[in-house]
Amino acid sequence: ELFGDFYVTYEKPAKKGGEKGKLFIEFGKKKGQSGFKNELKHISGNKYEFRCDGWGFGVIFTQDGSGAVSGLNLKFGCGEEAYFGGWTKE
Repeated sequence: ELFGDFYVTYEKPAKKGGEKGKLFIEFGKKKGQSGFKNELKHISGNKYEFRCDGWGFGVIFTQDGSGAVSGLNLKFGCGEEAYFGGWTKE
């Protein structure tokens, strides 16, 4: 409830060519207000990270048996990381 729903989007570049699209994560949206939107940087495998308001967050996507994304786990930290919780796809 603290952050509300999380939305992960893939945005294609405006120009065509060798440029790849980017993943973004958005959260904290409230009625009539925009939320925080940050680019997800790929680390390895299903691990990504983003920075928001001076804090670093690690995102690990979980998958179901078929390989489809079924949720995400979020870690935050400044120095030593702490587990912040998991969200599932609805």
